[in-house]
Amino acid sequence: MLSSGSSVLTSVQYVIPTITFASAGGPPTGSTYAAFGNGGDAGVSSWVPSFYATTTLPWHFAVGLAR
Repeated sequence: MLSSGSSVLTSVQYVIPTITFASAGGPPTGSTYAAFGNGGDAGVSSWVPSFYATTTLPWHFAVGLAR
């Protein structure tokens, strides 16, 4: 049974990724990028919003939107 009406949901998450690179040394045992050293932390923290909405239509149909 399809419930009638509309609904809306919003949320926001704060994402804190961590991505690191470490050189293992020069050739022949390690990386060819040893001259550039370690890359540090490449992750960038950010707010990630989301939005969801649904509504019912006649004839037992429903539509939704997500962003």
